[in-house]
Amino acid sequence: MATNTFSSLAAHLRAHTIPAPQSLHQNPKLATAIALTATITLIPALNRAARSYRGFLALGPGGIPHNILGWSIQGILQLVAKWDTRSTAPFSDPKNRTPYEPHGTRTYLDAGAGPGPGNVPDRRGERPEVPGYVAPQRQTTQQGGAQVRARMVAFLEDVAARNPGVLAVRPSGLEGVGTPALWLDVEGGRGVTVPGLADAEELVRKGWAERHRLSGVWKVLPWGYVIVYAPRDEGEFEVWKGVVRAGVRFVCAGSGKEVVVD
Repeated sequence: MATNTFSSLAAHLRAHTIPAPQSLHQNPKLATAIALTATITLIPALNRAARSYRGFLALGPGGIPHNILGWSIQGILQLVAKWDTRSTAPFSDPKNRTPYEPHGTRTYLDAGAGPGPGNVPDRRGERPEVPGYVAPQRQTTQQGGAQVRARMVAFLEDVAARNPGVLAVRPSGLEGVGTPALWLDVEGGRGVTVPGLADAEELVRKGWAERHRLSGVWKVLPWGYVIVYAPRDEGEFEVWKGVVRAGVRFVCAGSGKEVVVD
């Protein structure tokens, strides 16, 4: 019974099938042309994907798997990522500023980075290159080197040591185990230290930083989450320390905690 029903259905479908003007079986040249076109289109796409994957691996391990899975994840995130990362427009948008008031709209930058946003010096020269990956988002030129990195980590650890029970050095959530970050660590809440909107706006405008591609996206990261470029000399190292202090002051002000950063 089932066999007869299936045969009848198949015959009915064959009877109502609209024949193609020229089937591929009847026209091998057409089939060859289609296959050739598909190949010509596919090869450049595969080459671009291969270059992108090699570039992703060259950035080094981060907070997502350092393999094709991680590359695919950041590729998906690019669909929602922001690409105007050097624009300051989001910082002055009232709907972005309101959730961070009153602390996010005042400056916490100290003398190390200039006494207030208006006195932060312009960063010299061109900005470093930052490839278009969402995670990790890293500069690939003008890097400070191992010695500068060691001094940066030591400064973070010193600030945390001055504020036990309030601050702690932990791996960055986005950058992974190899990149330490300064976290607010108090009962009832944790979060990475970032500058407020007023300070972040000035740092981006003066060439010291750029927004993370996920900043402000679905509230995954705050708008003040910026990528601060590595210092190239002693003067820039002092500015960088001022930025860290500003981030600590801003985050702790919102939690009602007093901190020692000098």
